[in-house]
Amino acid sequence: KFDYSSRIFIQQKFNNSSTIIKANQIFDIAEDKEGNLWLATISGLFTVDLTNMTLKNFTPYKKLNWTENDLRNGVIGVYKDRYDNIWIGTSAHGIYVYKKAEDEFQSIFTTSSVNYLGPFYEDRFGIIWVCSTQGLLKYDLDKKPFDLVTPSNVSDDESNPIIYSFIQTQKYDRQMWLGSSSGLYLFNMDTRKIKVSSELLNKINSPKKLGIRSLAEDHDHLWIGSDTKGLFKLNLTSNKISNFVLRLYDNNSINDNRINTLVDSKDNKIWIGTGFGINIIDKSSDKISSVPSLVSMHYDRELSQSITKLSKNDQPVASILQVGDFAEISKDFVLTKDENIIISSVGEGLFQWNMVDFGWLESETG
Repeated sequence: KFDYSSRIFIQQKFNNSSTIIKANQIFDIAEDKEGNLWLATISGLFTVDLTNMTLKNFTPYKKLNWTENDLRNGVIGVYKDRYDNIWIGTSAHGIYVYKKAEDEFQSIFTTSSVNYLGPFYEDRFGIIWVCSTQGLLKYDLDKKPFDLVTPSNVSDDESNPIIYSFIQTQKYDRQMWLGSSSGLYLFNMDTRKIKVSSELLNKINSPKKLGIRSLAEDHDHLWIGSDTKGLFKLNLTSNKISNFVLRLYDNNSINDNRINTLVDSKDNKIWIGTGFGINIIDKSSDKISSVPSLVSMHYDRELSQSITKLSKNDQPVASILQVGDFAEISKDFVLTKDENIIISSVGEGLFQWNMVDFGWLESETG
């Protein structure tokens, strides 16, 4: 949970077992009208009662006989619609809807050819749209249940691109921006046509197509999160484009060039979820700040070089080597004179679980 006063995330403690969340990947979060959180994770669906701080496994299907953290058992997207139904898109088990009044899940879409379902989007007509590996799924209760909209091949040597993200644009009536494995597209929701090339689109798609994971639109700008090239800001009137990338040892740059998600916080800020921590960008000034995290800290170049030099040329006062995963090891040492001490930790860590190697100094009294 983010604490705005201290500008850090605080680990939440559950009153029942939370081990599976600590060793899990969370892909999507939704909040229902009672204030409960729904978590789409690699290990299935979970709910969090924030009043009692309890966790419950709510996975509606029987997991297949794979390892616990196999993505094929996972939930990719979770969404609350205008009727307070909870929609769940899975990797390999189709789509489910949970209706609170009936307290049960209903399986409404199952096929072996369309997988990795999510995220969801509900337009102003109540139509549900879902991303998938094969294209967009459209769910309209007044017509047939599910309709697959498949993008045309961009070229003869390419398969249909995977749709990762989409938003309805305010710039053009009844059209959606689509972020895909092969670039940025514009989808007409009425004609069902997908535009893959235009002067505006080619600003992003040429000369080399980007994988686009997340999108956000703010007045006259489209914010684009790519999978390898950082964050883009596209002016929808002038076609001017800005690119924000990782700059080593620079705390005013993004933490990583892989952008997983973008969230418009409506206070003139865009939250940026990267592969290596969270950034916040001010939409007016383009100033970037980083939310403090052990895995996303940038150290001064001279400090890093000094530590490297010391480790090569001087004997340490004390050292702890060959540390295994989840180990807690301490070592006593004595200082014979008043002097400055540098403590550094070097190791591979487990970044996907937000884990890194670190150490600290304690006095004899602890």
